[in-house]
Amino acid sequence: MLAGDIPKEQADDLGIIVSVWLNPSVAEDENLDHKILFDINRETTAKAIHKAMTNEPSIDWLQENQDQLTHKYYQMGLDGKILSHGDAAVSANCLISASEEKINRRLNLSSEG
Repeated sequence: MLAGDIPKEQADDLGIIVSVWLNPSVAEDENLDHKILFDINRETTAKAIHKAMTNEPSIDWLQENQDQLTHKYYQMGLDGKILSHGDAAVSANCLISASEEKINRRLNLSSEG
């Protein structure tokens, strides 16, 4: 609602379901920056809400393409390509580092402007 995607007068009437997946290895990551994790999840949730409120993709597109749509991690599981625990921790750390750089760049840009 604060971003303007959900009209205030509709906020009580809308039901929004958001699924956020976290690699289980983050629970054991001693170096996890919870603020970065929160910021990443908040940003992606906001994008999902924006897309839902602007009908992206359209129901017609979804119906036409439903047989071609796959979920990346579901498909990786089907293909036996889910990362081992150690590899998942390395991937999570790389994602967190990359996201931290992205957030730092944003903070620097906003403080300059």
